[in-house]
Amino acid sequence: MYRWGLKWQESMHNILHQPEFINTILRNYLLANNGNAMPNAKLLGDIITQAGERKGLGRLNNTIGVHIRAGDVISLPHRFLSIDYISKVEKILATNPETIRVLIVVCFAYGDFHERSLWEFTEIKQQANELCMRILFEEFNRRLGKRIDLDIHSSIDADDDLIMLFNAHHFISDTGGFSRAITEARSAYQRLNY
Repeated sequence: MYRWGLKWQESMHNILHQPEFINTILRNYLLANNGNAMPNAKLLGDIITQAGERKGLGRLNNTIGVHIRAGDVISLPHRFLSIDYISKVEKILATNPETIRVLIVVCFAYGDFHERSLWEFTEIKQQANELCMRILFEEFNRRLGKRIDLDIHSSIDADDDLIMLFNAHHFISDTGGFSRAITEARSAYQRLNY
């Protein structure tokens, strides 16, 4: 969407031409946006909405969607778990007297750019990611356990993650393009972002 990164051209070509990407949100967006260099958040929101309708995934009332970018980003301490998710949830809870569902969507993304030895998967990185997630989830339960229903979601199908986060009543973003795309699409629909 944003035409950044060292492998953008190759990735776009794969998304447009590989059969496994037919009917995905990103492929439909790239085709509908006609290769336009400027992102179109409203168009992306429309495509996410249509995909959600096809899958029977609608609005998630009384839900805070939290996107956590994990995986290779563990190598970048200024980005990995750099958001104070729990404090952001507490601010939302301050205005909401009921128990609320906190839907955490975790993406263990590895770019695996072997040509430059960048963003590669290793078991050590993955184990460190999983340990950090367990600690975060335990802290969520310790601090907010009586006020929230914690729900962990991570799908092989990135479309499901996009739809769930787009449709959540509230959304807490992380760093990176995935969160940025959701935030912008939600803003085009005047939804609550934190």
